[in-house]
Parts: sequence; C-alpha cells; structure tokens
Amino acid sequence: VAVGVADYTALAEHFHTIILRDIPVFTRDIEDSTRRFINLVDVLYEHRTLLVANVEAESLDALFEDDSRPAPQHPSIFRRAADGGSGGVSG
Repeated sequence: VAVGVADYTALAEHFHTIILRDIPVFTRDIEDSTRRFINLVDVLYEHRTLLVANVEAESLDALFEDDSRPAPQHPSIFRRAADGGSGGVSG
C-alpha cells in the first residue's frame, strides 16, 4: 500500500494513468487520509500522470465537505485539473 510521497512518485514515474475507485468524502475525522490523498494528487499533477477517480461525492466541491464544519481549502487542486491542467479528476 502506497502511503507517502516517495511511493506516489514511484507510481507516477511508472504509470501514465492511475485509476482509483470508491474514494470517500473526506471529513476531519480522517484528516490523515485526506492529507495523503492531496499529496497523491499533487505528485500525479507534477508528473503529468492522469488520475481517473470514482468518488462518493456528488461534486468536486463536496469531496472535502463535512456537514458540521466548513470544508478545508484544498479543493483548488481539483479545479486546477478540471480547468485544463494536465491530469484530471472524474467524479
């Protein structure tokens, strides 16, 4: 199981496309997983590796929402890809 930037870099250097499925909505209860996922997306973006993802959220903005608290300020990484950056996130 890849859990760190070195692991993500190795994957990005070996594969031109990464497919992930069943990605949950990230809440503050799973901040460590949220941080790791953001690191993964950053590394894939930097290496121009395409990310195809199936997420439980209804939209990219909702991927980081929690009903009781405001979402963290990380969804901009997804907007960057959705606005024409290399790689992308599909919901």
